[in-house]
Amino acid sequence: MEGIRLKVNFHCVTNNTAHRTIEITRKQLIVRRGQPFLLTLEMVQPFSVRDTLLFTVETGSHLNWF
Repeated sequence: MEGIRLKVNFHCVTNNTAHRTIEITRKQLIVRRGQPFLLTLEMVQPFSVRDTLLFTVETGSHLNWF
């Protein structure tokens, strides 16, 4: 099965500002558990109702407590 190509905008500056993690980085998404955040998925090719979109979110292996 061939995957559907996507462009993903993590809105790092907006999300990190809202989650008070902007002082850590502006280039990587860092959000706090339990708070909403924004992602934009842009299809690079046509998407059909027969296609399946599987969205998986995982945490890193090293959790940091601030």
